[in-house]
Amino acid sequence: MIDEVVAFRAKVAKAAIEKDFTTLRAAYAESFTHTHGSGKVDGKNDRIVAVLAGDPVIENAPTTELVFRVHTGPTAVYVTAVDGWQLAVSQATRLPPPP
Repeated sequence: MIDEVVAFRAKVAKAAIEKDFTTLRAAYAESFTHTHGSGKVDGKNDRIVAVLAGDPVIENAPTTELVFRVHTGPTAVYVTAVDGWQLAVSQATRLPPPP
């Protein structure tokens, strides 16, 4: 499962860089939400518009540390759909710059 999610993340990052609307459209669940560091919440369509506009997004940000936790019960960030994995939710948190 971890390998599948890593491959999915790479696919989404590539689609974001290449502005591949079709792949991005399929990558986000219909109920997808992204919460910005400011508290603003975007749905699927707003998020795709931001990605296509070249806004800084986490979908194609470099990953320095990635931790997988598999939970039992209702937990969703990535979900499986008919055609494979989809993003269900994301959140950006502003961090102070390193010293």
